[in-house]
This record gives sequence, structure tokens and C-alpha cells, in this order.
Amino acid sequence: RMGAERNFAAGGITRPFTPAFIHGRHIIDTYLALQRFDWAKGELTSYGLKAAARAYGIAVDDRVELPRDQMGRLYREETELVRTYARHDIMETARLAELVAPTEFYQTQMVPDSYGSAAVTGAGEKINSLLVRAYLAAGHAVPLPQPPRSYAGGYTDIREVGVLRNVVKADVESLYPSIMLTDKIAPASDSLGVFLPALAELTQRRLAAKSRVKSAEGTERHYWDGMQNSFKVLINSFYGYLGAAGFHFNDSAAAGRVTERGRALVQQIAADMDARGAKVIEIDTDGVYFVPPEGVEGEESEQQFVESIGEGLPSGIRLAFDGRYRAMVSLKTKNYVLQHYSGKVVYKGASLRSRSDERFGREFLEAAIDLLLKGEPESIAKLYEDGLDVILNHQVPIEKLSRRERVTEKTFSSSARQRLATAATGVAVGDFVNVYERSDGTLGLLEDYTPGSENTFHYMEKLHRFASRLKEAVGDQFDRFVPRPTPLGLPHKHQGTLDLFGEG
Repeated sequence: RMGAERNFAAGGITRPFTPAFIHGRHIIDTYLALQRFDWAKGELTSYGLKAAARAYGIAVDDRVELPRDQMGRLYREETELVRTYARHDIMETARLAELVAPTEFYQTQMVPDSYGSAAVTGAGEKINSLLVRAYLAAGHAVPLPQPPRSYAGGYTDIREVGVLRNVVKADVESLYPSIMLTDKIAPASDSLGVFLPALAELTQRRLAAKSRVKSAEGTERHYWDGMQNSFKVLINSFYGYLGAAGFHFNDSAAAGRVTERGRALVQQIAADMDARGAKVIEIDTDGVYFVPPEGVEGEESEQQFVESIGEGLPSGIRLAFDGRYRAMVSLKTKNYVLQHYSGKVVYKGASLRSRSDERFGREFLEAAIDLLLKGEPESIAKLYEDGLDVILNHQVPIEKLSRRERVTEKTFSSSARQRLATAATGVAVGDFVNVYERSDGTLGLLEDYTPGSENTFHYMEKLHRFASRLKEAVGDQFDRFVPRPTPLGLPHKHQGTLDLFGEG
């Protein structure tokens, strides 16, 4: 049977979904479990089965892929091919479940909740149930939640933008949990002293899982990395629990003491790095990206430098070497690109890679970032000009211009979403539609597309906005390389000649 709609929690976000129930069984939706598994690292660009299987190296060999909109016809004409496709789906789903589902399974051994419920319940609710269970077991009264009060959060700062080479990251392992354990910061209402022992146990489990990552490879490494990140989210939620509303043992004053101590520690780390000749790039709550000082070359030397900085921290606060990178494209706080020495590129931040972005924009950003990493920012001008030309000449497949939208109750009740409501007339709430902007400014469904009907000026302007996300990295030359388009493309194409490179 189907239950009432509820929210699924993945880190700091929630999404509505409708749960299903089978008597005597626990139902785990691997699509939802995958989102929680990836939340802490944010490495996946798609939560589709096939994309995730490829990203994690668990895809079936000789994977059959078929267009969904032709499945009925294909099944009638090539039945065995469709059956093979379905078997591959099942095999990859099973492999994905082995990777993403165990975390909540083991959490049910600690949290008084069912497996199916634990897979969608937020970390704060789990912590609350742990504490309430301990109090009920002791026959002790449970305190009422306190009204939340505002307090200052963590320290973030960006000091360098652009393309930086030979970058290292250092972070304080479990900063807020470590502060709570070291300074013994707990809710004032925790008269039985349950909060800190529970936090200590989970912290040890996270450190144990993290150590397994270092010696594991392939799928096993993904498993332990996901596990330690899951524990990280859970133990970090002890701090969030303190400042949240509605939980029985919340305490905003205690949460404020944690962040105050955290700000002082991370600023001390950055100051020590500055004093020793390092170039601090970004500070984000519990970590610092930096370029090591002259004379610090190679991984061993970089680790020693981080250890020397950590020696100045209080007992119980451990600064760890958390990675080294060939290059970093620094844009703004929490938005950057990292290039590993292996060549792998990792995007961080919604301004660089968002699942709501149209494919043509994502592809442009990837190509432009590749040019930045190669040290060829001037080549972005040609990339941009070519991008405008193909849009203007209707040469971009409409699938790359369209975007996927979920139809919700607000779609039909919000004046701000009137265009989508018109396009989605007759579509059920909860379903998804692919839409594009037509030349008259309305939205049309992808399946109703008429060749040449897209709003070329809209998409050229949108390409400019995509490019503008890299403005900090390109620097002072950005406006020359990426001028605003007109309805006919670049200004110089119909208003005389624009000298992009100042060559006369």
C-alpha cells in the first residue's frame, strides 16, 4: 500500500516523496538512498541509475541502453533486447544497493527505528530518538524543547581567486564534535549525561571507517568512503541538533559556544600558515585550502607542513592532511574546481554544476574550465563565440537547451510559475516535464518542439550568464573575452569589428 506523502531528508535538504509499505518487509528506494550517500561529497552530476553506475565503476559490461520513449515499440520488435536492458537495470540496481544501503541498515542497530524509516529520516530525528530512548530506559522525564535563539555560525573566507597551482587542503577532523568532546559542551537539559558519550562512540566509528578508506580500492573504497561520510553527517548533526527547533535536548547557547570556539581555531590555523609563508586560498568552517610555502614540495613535505601547523592546536583538536591537487579554480566561497594529479576534475558548488542547469550550459562550463586549467583563458573567447553562433543558427539539439522541471502544487498556485503551469496543463502533480523557451517567451514541452522555435536570444543571454560564473577566475579580461550578446550574436559581427585581443 502507499502511505501519505512525507519528506525525505538528505543532509541539509528535504524532498517530498510518497512511501510504499509491504507487510513484513522494509522498502528501500535506492534513488533516495543514493542522494543521501552522495550528499556529503556532492560528486555525482546525476542520480540516474546508469550515470551513477558508471561514476562508481559498477556498470554492467556491454551495458544496453535504450530510449525510454520508444520502449513499447522496441519491446514488440526486439523483445529479447529489451529483456536484456531490464536485466542490466536489475543488476546495476543490486550493485548500487550494496554500496548505498548498508549505512542505514547498521544505523538501525543503534537507533530505535525501522530500516525503511531510518533510510529517509533526518539525522537530527535519529539523535533525538537516541537520547529519548536513553531517558525512557532510565525512567527519567524528557525535557521540553527550548525556543531556538540566533547565534553566529562558522567562519568562512575566500582570499584568493583565479587558477592556483600545487594546492593542499588541511582540515580539522570533525571540528565541532571534537570541540564538544574536548570542551565538554552538552545540552544544559541533559541531566543524565547521555549526549557526549553517544557522540564519542559515533566519532570513533567514523574514524575507524575513514581509516579503511586509505587501504581500500574500487567498490570497497566507495563503500567505506560513503560510510565515513555518513557518520560524519550524523556526528556533525549533534552540533546542528543543539541549535535546532523542536528537539527535546536543544540548546542554542551551547551551539553558540561551539561555533565561537571553531571560528577561533580555524583563524588560528590560517594565521599560522600565513606566518610560515603559505598562501591561504579559502577557509570554510573546518578546513583550509592553501598553496604551500617555497621549499615545501611533494606529498611527504606537504604532510609534514600540515602536521607542524597542527602542533600548535589544543589537545583533542587534530589537523589532518586532506588532499593535494595539481590545480584549483577558485571562484567564491564554497564554489571551486579541483584537479587531482591524476587528471580527475571535481566540481564543488551549485554555481559551477547544478542539476537544474541546461546541458548546453554544463558542457560550456566544462570546456571553459578545462581551458583555465590548461592555462589558456584567452581561448574562452573563441569557445564563447562558437557557442553563440550555434545557438543563433539553431544548431544546438533542443534536448541540450531544455530543462527538467517537477510539477508541484505550487506550479499551479504561484503567479511566478505561471509559464510552467501553462506548459504543464494536464500533467499530474509529482511528474516531471522537459521544457524549453519559445521565441514568444512562453514555455513549450520538449515533445511538442517545432524546429527553429526556440528563443535564441534567451539562450545566448543564458550562455553569457553561464560564462559569468567564471568571471573571478578569468579576471580583468573577462568582459573582453565574453561580451554581452545582442539578438544577432556578438556586437562586432554586425556593428563593426571588435578587437578581442588588443592586436590593433
